[in-house]
Amino acid sequence: MPAAPGPVTDRPEEPPEASVLIAAVPAAAPQPIQAVQPVQPTQPVQPTQPMPSAQPPAVEPWTVPGARLDVDHPLDPRSIQAHRLRLFLTAGILSALALPVAIGLWIGDFSRLWAPALWLLAAGLLGARAWFWPPLRYRHVAYRVDAKSLVIRRGVWWKSVAWVPRSRVQHTDVTQGPVERHFGLGTLIVHTAGTQFAAVPLGGLAHETAVAIRDLLIDETRHDDAV
Repeated sequence: MPAAPGPVTDRPEEPPEASVLIAAVPAAAPQPIQAVQPVQPTQPVQPTQPMPSAQPPAVEPWTVPGARLDVDHPLDPRSIQAHRLRLFLTAGILSALALPVAIGLWIGDFSRLWAPALWLLAAGLLGARAWFWPPLRYRHVAYRVDAKSLVIRRGVWWKSVAWVPRSRVQHTDVTQGPVERHFGLGTLIVHTAGTQFAAVPLGGLAHETAVAIRDLLIDETRHDDAV
């Protein structure tokens, strides 16, 4: 009798074990240890600057050409030449008037040499004064315009200060003589309500500066009257 067949199973055949090939991998060379860099401290964050405004800067209400608020100002430098010209004209006129007298005294008696000598001395003194006095006077005159008053300081040997409150200003004038017109200058005359310093002149200003101060004082006086 043939042998009875054994039980049939569906189990698949296992593959033969694969041979594992281990390739020799060369060992990597050791890397040098890098030095640790110190941590740099962080810079503080600078605050952002505000963007400049596109609007024009504000103008002080009392600012006028050559007479800013609370600042002493000298006269216009052209006033030195104008003052010299006036003094030379005065010296020339006085010398011309005195010359016939000196000549008459000398011709009448030739022993009177003191007459022409005195005339030469007087003419020389007048000429020296016309040359040296204007720059000296220029350095000792200053004015200031502020919110309450007009202050004028002057004097080489004897100092004087004229303080004119704006509230006492009645009216103002700007005058120009031939010499001032030639140099572009003007004289500001401030008329006040008091008896002392009823008319305060300030010469040697540029004409446009004198006009600006005049208009400023007039506007302030009208403002006070309106209030």
